[in-house]
Amino acid sequence: MKPAEHGTAGYRRDIDGLRAIAVLAVIAFHASPGLLGSGYLGVDIFFVISGYVITGYLVRAPKRGLTSYVLDFYSRRIRRLLPALLLCILVTAWAFVLVTTRPPKDVFDTGAWALLGLSNIQLFLASQDYFALEAGLNPFTHTWSLGVEEQYYLIYPALFAILGWTWHSGDPRRGISH
Repeated sequence: MKPAEHGTAGYRRDIDGLRAIAVLAVIAFHASPGLLGSGYLGVDIFFVISGYVITGYLVRAPKRGLTSYVLDFYSRRIRRLLPALLLCILVTAWAFVLVTTRPPKDVFDTGAWALLGLSNIQLFLASQDYFALEAGLNPFTHTWSLGVEEQYYLIYPALFAILGWTWHSGDPRRGISH
């Protein structure tokens, strides 16, 4: 079973609308913090929406066996996220080199770690405060939230499998009391 696409019965326009509002709140915050002082909460809202969507997918996923389930889930995430992320990283790195006289190496480190879904950890280990000037000058700082989401994608389906929700045939709520 495929997740709902635009124009199909399971597609939820309201969810996409909430995602758009969350993204616009973050953009407004970064464009002018005084305009929407708590606009960064859009990231939290986006995380909650992603959790809702992924949970729905995991519950509806075909129960064909654990290996098949895991490979299908992760191949879908890679096909959906990696091409856009790779394009974003390459274009941003190219533009940054064009507009910067001596680009610092750590900026490109953040971009490379973003491709692995680990830029949030790299930024944490580099002790970069998200609201500090250095973070504002790193064009890849924004990838921290994608890193968190990708790590969630790695852990959450495993939790579903451990609980027996994803790969046993029959009632997907098996073992869960109501």
